[in-house]
Amino acid sequence: MTAPTIKPGTRDALGRFAPGNDQRLEKNGHWKGDAVSPEAARDRLKRRMPIHGPCEGCGAKASDRHHKDGNTRNNDPSNIAQLCRRCHMKADGRLAKIAAMDAWRSRRERKVGGR
Repeated sequence: MTAPTIKPGTRDALGRFAPGNDQRLEKNGHWKGDAVSPEAARDRLKRRMPIHGPCEGCGAKASDRHHKDGNTRNNDPSNIAQLCRRCHMKADGRLAKIAAMDAWRSRRERKVGGR
């Protein structure tokens, strides 16, 4: 028994698109382009640009993608740096914030402890 022939661009009995009907990216009726949420933009980047190779900052194994201009919707390859977690936190300024919080806590503990 052979499967029924379905013309490309139509749906089969289960409602699936037939092979040959490419519904990816701009061809999809629900495509939003750059007007997606930051989370959707990050997910799109994960699919398009897998992480491979060393960190561009220190040479360790890369684990994160960093948007150089801070715009998570700008997924141009020239705007993406592959970094380890530490270099990514340093590039985003998160490492400096953590250091500042630690310094504040230690000053506070010395004040409270010295009563």
